[in-house]
Amino acid sequence: MSPAPGVDGMAFLRRPGRLLICRPNPIQFGHLGMEMVMALARAREEGSAIAFLRQRPVVNEGPFDLESDEVEIRRLSAPAAAWWRLWWACGTHRGDLADRILDLRIAFWKQVGETARRLVSRPGLSPGAVDRLRRLKTAAREREPERRPRSTPYLKRRLIRTPVRVRFRRDVDQRLVRLAAEVGIARDRPVVTVHAREPGWKRGREVQDKPPSARQYMRDDSTRNADIETFVPAIDYLVERGFTVVRLGDPSMRAVVRPGVIDLALNPRRTPALDVYCLLQSRFLLAGESGPSVVTLLTNTPTLTINATDPVSSYPIRADWLFVPKAVIERATGRQLMLRQMATEQYLAAVRNTTQYEYVSNTPEEILEATVEMLAFLESPPPETDEQRCFRELLARLSIEMAPLHRYVRKWAAHEGFLGDGRVARFYADRYFG
Repeated sequence: MSPAPGVDGMAFLRRPGRLLICRPNPIQFGHLGMEMVMALARAREEGSAIAFLRQRPVVNEGPFDLESDEVEIRRLSAPAAAWWRLWWACGTHRGDLADRILDLRIAFWKQVGETARRLVSRPGLSPGAVDRLRRLKTAAREREPERRPRSTPYLKRRLIRTPVRVRFRRDVDQRLVRLAAEVGIARDRPVVTVHAREPGWKRGREVQDKPPSARQYMRDDSTRNADIETFVPAIDYLVERGFTVVRLGDPSMRAVVRPGVIDLALNPRRTPALDVYCLLQSRFLLAGESGPSVVTLLTNTPTLTINATDPVSSYPIRADWLFVPKAVIERATGRQLMLRQMATEQYLAAVRNTTQYEYVSNTPEEILEATVEMLAFLESPPPETDEQRCFRELLARLSIEMAPLHRYVRKWAAHEGFLGDGRVARFYADRYFG
């Protein structure tokens, strides 16, 4: 059985026969969750069983202990997992070699064609030489392999539009229920999870930390960071309404000491699986552009994304999601971009480029306003306003238009014409649509 290429452009998913094999990203929590939910959705669509290859070290072991009534998830024995890892590696190397050969063929015939076109216009050539160059130019055009087709978006938005219901296996769930109780999280009390991205977790490994020669884009992902203190009014509001607020993160983060708050990030009893458990129990997640805010696609947790910098990648797929952008200030003019101006090629081609734009975090008042709107939205979603609909349509259309030439936009663009069922928060659209 020879290794097969990725399924529908999903390099992390392969189909050896009737079983789907998924090897999700082991380093980035968000990508781990996205790739697992895309794989599950594909398996559901096909009626296939699926197995997950766990690489070590892995950022979070928790998702590998999930099960679903909608998809058969097979757990691999150690020997079977070792075999599939070897099989996967063989396929990867074979695919890399084929890609290199194709690249060489494309480059060769492109060079032949360009040289023939340049020489044929030189004065003084004999008719025979001109004829030979023209035939060579034609041959180059005919023999040049088709350009590598533009890849589809990495994020298969339409595929995961409908949730795949998951839960922890019974034994794991019972263990996590006990652990949650020990750190103060009662199962019978409503929970809201919060996460503010800080620089500690990926310090030295961000895109802006690479040397300029190694970067594809002048992007600075520190623009996604936020100060947890700006969440405090929203946290207090949630606690007053009976929620336990669970702060997710890692031990490098700034401590949160607040009545009604469980700072799980700094709790020595925390386990990565407990983070996933809390997302499964959460009424919604309040977070910025970070790993937890997309792992919720796997845990099916409603999500309020604040401090968004990229309106395409952050656009909510599910109908029970809202998002709020940061204020984006154009350095050349000092003006704040309205939502209409964020839905332009000029902005999307330079997302998080801090030489062109300054990013200002949402204020505590805006985060509180978004939280109030989110709670009301989950209780009874109002009709989409004209501004919300127009912004969604602008982004969807623009992402499709830009995808062929802009790799980063293509990665997150509308998939099969679908960008998302969620919305930009109404208060923000009313104020800043432009």
